[in-house]
Amino acid sequence: MQKPNKIRNIIFMGRKEGAAEALKWLIEQGINIKMVVTHETSGTYLKETATKSGIPVYLDDQIIYELL
Repeated sequence: MQKPNKIRNIIFMGRKEGAAEALKWLIEQGINIKMVVTHETSGTYLKETATKSGIPVYLDDQIIYELL
């Protein structure tokens, strides 16, 4: 029997093709994605997936340090 997932909020970071699929899976699991951080040149599909789901997208990981 699978234990209930206790993770509820995450910041998702990715830039490769599989990252968008991983993001979709997390959304389907009910995980609240607070933001997506990716690179402008390599995260196009990930940016599109996040935007369609209403998740803010940041193109510079420096934002995380500013928010913390």
